[in-house]
Amino acid sequence: MDSTSIQYTSYTKQHMDIIQSGVDSIKDFLEKENHREKQNLLFCMDRFLDPWFGYQLPYTDQIIILLQQHLFVEESSEIQMDILDLLCQYGQQKLDILAQHVGNFELDLQNDPTDQSKVEVLANALCALGLTYNRKYIPIVTVYEAYDNPVIRKVATEALQELALAKS
Repeated sequence: MDSTSIQYTSYTKQHMDIIQSGVDSIKDFLEKENHREKQNLLFCMDRFLDPWFGYQLPYTDQIIILLQQHLFVEESSEIQMDILDLLCQYGQQKLDILAQHVGNFELDLQNDPTDQSKVEVLANALCALGLTYNRKYIPIVTVYEAYDNPVIRKVATEALQELALAKS
């Protein structure tokens, strides 16, 4: 008998209500809830940020700022990855908080260079910056172009290629 458990992420009306209640409700939830509930809320958030669903929250920019802020206080790399996925998709041209603090992920990785989840977090952070197509992030990403880790180097190079496509 295989004891492998299956996990899934879903959301309820409660998660939708929290997002529709505003940034303070989202912040409070992310600060107080457990790992699984945070994942559920972030999964639900995709629905509200994706233009295809037709929601037009007047505080979308504040959500992006909140996600960037929470990224650096969150201890779970899995939740960090979920946040980075949202920032990659919906961060658009302004991820200044991420850009300012991306070095924190590098420090985490230097403390434990064999931790693959820390490599992935830094790589996805660089990718998110690249997907902004905002040239002001070029100097930040350039630092990682010669990084020791080949995954980080590759992602930095790809992010720089994306940033080079940006209009002035």
